[in-house]
Amino acid sequence: MWFYPKAQTKGCTLEGLALKRDSSAFQRRGVEILGVSFDEPKANAEFAALQGFPFRLLSDTERRLAVVVGAAESPSQPVAARISYLVGPDGKVLQAYPNVDPETHASQVLSDLPQR
Repeated sequence: MWFYPKAQTKGCTLEGLALKRDSSAFQRRGVEILGVSFDEPKANAEFAALQGFPFRLLSDTERRLAVVVGAAESPSQPVAARISYLVGPDGKVLQAYPNVDPETHASQVLSDLPQR
């Protein structure tokens, strides 16, 4: 689950495209990619369509999820922090990534996946 600050901005697009590039490797490993931002559903739908993302982008406009998981300090935060979580099949967080490099993050997560 990757939180990104704003749809269709440079860093968010770079990160999304890297995840898209490696999406088949994630699928083979049984990983579902979910993107989350504070953007309205329409903005996220346009972002996904424009970039051809093969994964869902969720809209946390009230910041409820972001506050609970640490992607926002409060509901008044204007944009989500660029942070990701690798979540196991049991719903437990296996790894948190608080310092994400948009260009290399997908590869980093792939290398951290537990072996099957």
